[in-house]
Amino acid sequence: MNAEEYIHVTADGLYSFDWKPRGGRGFNRTLDNVVRNYYFQLGCDRGGEAYWQEVIADATARDIRGQHQPYQYCVLMTQVATQSVVGFCLLRRGKTCQYQEGSRVPLCQYPEQSWYVEFICTARGQGHGRAFMNELHRRAADLGIEYITLSALPEVIMFYHGAGYKL
Repeated sequence: MNAEEYIHVTADGLYSFDWKPRGGRGFNRTLDNVVRNYYFQLGCDRGGEAYWQEVIADATARDIRGQHQPYQYCVLMTQVATQSVVGFCLLRRGKTCQYQEGSRVPLCQYPEQSWYVEFICTARGQGHGRAFMNELHRRAADLGIEYITLSALPEVIMFYHGAGYKL
């Protein structure tokens, strides 16, 4: 595994991104460090601690039909000048769900060329969020990802709309 494949410095030189792939060296340790350090330090607990504790339990999740959908990547965003982590993101394979006629449970599929942004957090008000989204889009294009889905707290919906996402 080549380190340059996962660490990308933006053109302006302000940020670096460490892409930890599932199964790669340090993946689970990185998730543990995110919980212990960055999650609260960056104020990511605004959405509620119970949610985070539930999804981080073993770095996996099960959909309503019990299918196993682990995280594919944990991405750390570092500010180059201060060498400090200013954001992180957890990515899973994306899913599309449709309700079948007469069913109360949706049928979900997990297309290979899609991502679901499980969780994203950056220090607010300093342009980190825009830089992070640019990196996600750059990497998705490099990997042939066709679409990205996410859910958002009400106060950041307009931010994602400005980044090109549709409600």
